[in-house]
Amino acid sequence: MRKTAYDADFYSVKSAGSIASAREILPLVKRYIDPASVVDVGCGTGTWLKIWRDLGVENVIGIDGDYVDRNKLLIPQERFLSMDLAAPKHLDDQFDLVQSLEVAEHLPPASAETFISFLCSLGPVILFSAAIPYQGGTNHVNEQWPAYWADLFSRHDYLPFDVIRDHVWDNGKVDRWYAQNTFLFVKTTKSLPLSPSSSRSLSRVHPKLWHLKNEQPVPLEKLIPMIPASALLFAKTCYHRLKRKFNLPTK
Repeated sequence: MRKTAYDADFYSVKSAGSIASAREILPLVKRYIDPASVVDVGCGTGTWLKIWRDLGVENVIGIDGDYVDRNKLLIPQERFLSMDLAAPKHLDDQFDLVQSLEVAEHLPPASAETFISFLCSLGPVILFSAAIPYQGGTNHVNEQWPAYWADLFSRHDYLPFDVIRDHVWDNGKVDRWYAQNTFLFVKTTKSLPLSPSSSRSLSRVHPKLWHLKNEQPVPLEKLIPMIPASALLFAKTCYHRLKRKFNLPTK
């Protein structure tokens, strides 16, 4: 395994919350589609696939980078496929359900369209979530509002269905990012007893995330632009006067 930000500590911290969230969300998904096969793109150690197997789905495949420790997998090792998600390789297999949860934000913006195209190539129903702007997390390089992803899915004739969040919004067993960001995207040729959602109504901020972000100290790089120019000029003038008075060294 190559050195990466996604080490054993990264997955161990998230494992319990991921499993608890999957136990609450996946039975809801089964109301709309009862899959015989599931692929999880960005599966990590396979926490969500473990719950699918608990629900009776044996045909599961997990896809993630080669940095995932095979000894930590919660699914059989032969059910894991190593792949660079920023440049995924085409697969001939099709699945009843494709899922990718809190993964897309970790990939470079230039890879976003390719990544969504890859998900769409795998099956007609996609369980998807991705971090919104300022959500924060390890190596989040492309946090976007849901409408951004909905637009990319629409280019492949997939529509958003906001049928999960209202059921888990106040469920304390579900991690706030899943409660906030999880949707179904369904191919227009696939018939489900659902009505698609308007992309304009997809963006919400979970109260727990809002409080968490606003209770933390503002980082210096974000604080400085908030300071009026006059205050910055005054501080700069005082600094230079003190430097001359006390003969402070110049770096």
